[in-house]
Amino acid sequence: MDIFAVVGPPHSGKSVLVRALFRVGGVYVVPAQPDGEGMWNQYLKDSKFQVTKGSMDNTQWSKLALHASNVRRNLGLLRDHAILDMGGRPTPDKADFLQGSQAKVVALIRSDLLADALPKWEALASKANTSIVAYLTSVRTARSRIIQNEPGKPFRAELTGLVRGNEESVTHDPVFRAFAAYLKDIGDSSRPELPDGSGQIMDVNALAYHLGVNIKPGHPSTRPWWEPGHVRKIWKYVNSAQLPGNVPIRISGPSPNFVVAALSVALYRATSIYPRVEDPKLSQGYMQLHGMPIGAASGPFKHTMLDDVTYVNLNPKGDIFTVSDVKDWVLPDSGNKAVILGGHAPNWLYALAAVSYSDHVPWIGVMQPQLLDGHPGYVIVYANNGAARIGETASVNPPDD
Repeated sequence: MDIFAVVGPPHSGKSVLVRALFRVGGVYVVPAQPDGEGMWNQYLKDSKFQVTKGSMDNTQWSKLALHASNVRRNLGLLRDHAILDMGGRPTPDKADFLQGSQAKVVALIRSDLLADALPKWEALASKANTSIVAYLTSVRTARSRIIQNEPGKPFRAELTGLVRGNEESVTHDPVFRAFAAYLKDIGDSSRPELPDGSGQIMDVNALAYHLGVNIKPGHPSTRPWWEPGHVRKIWKYVNSAQLPGNVPIRISGPSPNFVVAALSVALYRATSIYPRVEDPKLSQGYMQLHGMPIGAASGPFKHTMLDDVTYVNLNPKGDIFTVSDVKDWVLPDSGNKAVILGGHAPNWLYALAAVSYSDHVPWIGVMQPQLLDGHPGYVIVYANNGAARIGETASVNPPDD
């Protein structure tokens, strides 16, 4: 897997370019902008860094460089290539980030800034011991055109239309398509496992970035604000992604229970391999999902038969679990009814129950407190053969919570 860093001055169209690349498939966009700008800071600072817009001290840069070195092995959305959406200023510290991620550089520079900016980015690439593999000039009036596209030489072109909101039109530009094909041709699309054998990582925050899940305006949290309708986007993405068929996928990053459950079931149905859910509180750092037996309930479960569904409280006592506890558990039989999962349980237990029930029930809902105007409700995360609509919500009064 190769990593390409898109660099260049502000307002050159970098974000539009990388989003267009994502739309044509085969790449994973990493929203990494190490000058403190942009969305990478909003999504990652809770779990990895504490960074304010502007300068960062040596300790913060050290953490950021470490993150860059992990990008190659933490393969995120399991695409052929990763695109680093870099910040717009060629500060010397960015060389550490480029060198740590072993990124190849794509220079995208506005035509009016070309003479001043290009030498600075070439010097930065040289300092990072990497090369510029494509020289793109963002133009506002002229048509796009290819200047150089020859084997063994950097791709050179002028691109027009790189303005916010125009990503879809850009994907139909023949010059852009030639550039995307060039990246695919020169890149290494292999996907090695993590060194510890714990699978390929799918970062939920990065997934949110690609699916258009935004930070909630006015909310103190900087994490993506997932809505029930995003569940359909999760399923659409998983069903169209190029997923490995021989190694487990490890779901990483904080997110609501209904998101982790939906993603786990979608991955399992798409690959027939049980995914893993990361949890730093567990001794091995993650829970390996599997098909839990269904029958006479045994373990931290209490179920209630409602009119047309079975409500399963996954942890009525609020216990804390270890990996070894799971081996003796049996989920309650729903009597072929749909299942709603609730309770004060870790998200890996929601995922484990959802994956296990997905082979046996018509649909699965996951409770989300204050979902519907402050009232409890559930989100449908899985439905078999049109039994329900994924992403739909309904209110329900939890009998045990």
